[in-house]
Amino acid sequence: MTSLRITLLDQMGIGPSPTYQLDLIITPADVGTTFTINAATDPDFAAFQQIVTNGTSDFFGYSMDDLPNGGGSGTGWDEANLFAAGTHSFGPGSFTSIGTLSGPDFAGYNISGVTIRIDSFDLTSGGGFHSDDLRATATIIATPVPEPSAIVAALMTTGFIGWHATRFRRRQNGR
Repeated sequence: MTSLRITLLDQMGIGPSPTYQLDLIITPADVGTTFTINAATDPDFAAFQQIVTNGTSDFFGYSMDDLPNGGGSGTGWDEANLFAAGTHSFGPGSFTSIGTLSGPDFAGYNISGVTIRIDSFDLTSGGGFHSDDLRATATIIATPVPEPSAIVAALMTTGFIGWHATRFRRRQNGR
């Protein structure tokens, strides 16, 4: 094995093929590197955004495949388990969640990307099938979607300030 493909996907191990698959291929030389997966780097990112913000606890998982020969392993959860507070098994390492945000997933948030920092990666940590040791930190970049009333208030404030600025300039110019 020379590298590892990490895939984040929905419908892990059940039903039809996944709606999205966010792929990242890494080598041991990538330790210390942070990768960003977003709409510019992955064609499935829009589907990922839609599913993790739909307010439903959909199936979510990841897989790790040895390259170039293939073969690997995967883990499936539903989103509610992934985003629940606490530490969960994530491959040989762990995933620590800050806890449930606004429900069973990122409903009410705008997802702009996923970062994956490669903390350590050893191809020869054991013997036999899938013997690599990967430790990584994954972060979903999310910002709350403003309430419609907050948007209206911001637009009204901007208009009010602009109106006063125009009146001030006219007074300064003697009109």
